[in-house]
Parts: sequence; C-alpha cells; structure tokens
Amino acid sequence: MSKENPMNFVSVSAVSDREQLDNIARIYQQEGLNFPLTIGYQVSNKSINQGTQNTRQPRFAEFSELDKATRDCGFMTAVHYYTKDDTTILVDLERIERLWIYDCGSLLYKR
Repeated sequence: MSKENPMNFVSVSAVSDREQLDNIARIYQQEGLNFPLTIGYQVSNKSINQGTQNTRQPRFAEFSELDKATRDCGFMTAVHYYTKDDTTILVDLERIERLWIYDCGSLLYKR
C-alpha cells in the first residue's frame, strides 16, 4: 500500500499552529516512523466567520500556510468542521474551499 493512497493511517487532531506541526514532524523523523500520518485541523463556523482561535484551532486565515507546511512534511491534511447550525455548513465549506491551496496534494483538489 502506497503512502499516497493509504487504507490505514494515524490521525493527529487539534493541531493549532506551525510550532506544533514542526514538533510532530521532528518526532516522526527522529523515531523513524513510517506510517501515513494525517494532521487534523479543527475549524468551526465561529472560527471561519468571527476569526476566533483557541488551543485546538488555528486561525482560519492561516489554513493555507498550514496545509502547505503539512504536505511539505509528507503528511496529509484533514479539516474537522463543527457547527451548531446546519444551515451554515454549505457556506462555510465554500469558504474553506476558496481559501485552500489547490494542487494534487491538497485536501481540496479542483480539476
């Protein structure tokens, strides 16, 4: 099974900044780990539309940079989205799509 299309992987969730990502990458390399790793970034309706941030969520404006850094480390990117209002899901997902970097390795790939 190739790393590009894994059936099984490990997911680290609630990474909130570049320093945490760099620490995970350092440990992954130092320990010689070889399993596919996904870095999960939490985002909410509030963080998308009000710019909020907490210890488990990066700033929404930093997502493009974090996605690129995640892929540069050889990891996959995942977004864990939360809202209390089902009517905001489509609009919020469209905002995520507009912000993301598009290429074959990114979370959102546009043809």
